[in-house]
Amino acid sequence: MSGRDECEHGGLRRKCEICERDAEIASLHQRLAEAEADRAEASADFQEVATKMHAAEVRAERLEQEKDLLWATVDKGGANLSAMKAAEAQRNNLLARIHRDGGHYMLKHGVEKACADADLRVAEAYGSLEELAAHHIGLRCMLGPKACGPYLRATSLLAALEGRDP
Repeated sequence: MSGRDECEHGGLRRKCEICERDAEIASLHQRLAEAEADRAEASADFQEVATKMHAAEVRAERLEQEKDLLWATVDKGGANLSAMKAAEAQRNNLLARIHRDGGHYMLKHGVEKACADADLRVAEAYGSLEELAAHHIGLRCMLGPKACGPYLRATSLLAALEGRDP
């Protein structure tokens, strides 16, 4: 534009529609360039994530193969793999039942601590059961001889749980 407030297309003292459209087209070209730059950056980010995911999948597959190899090595040592897995599952289920949490305690604290704490919980439960049985004896004795039958059954059950004779 010249210094006389003219548009490039004539002698108007303001911009004409063509000049306004040219400015709008230039703005759209700028936005398109920015969008292309954003797309290129997003594409690069996507490629980086895809590469990392592929590497993680390859590593997970390699670790799975190593685990299978270790189990196979243990199995070759004379141990029965399926029996070991079954025993491990039984142990995990028992710990989950004792801790009453579906196995979360063992996952958080490890098998060794979960076993030690489970042993304490079972011992406490047996102690509570014995206290209840002693209290039950006292109540039955106060009620008389006819009430002793259920006590004897409870005592037999407790003895069976402990693996001893009543």
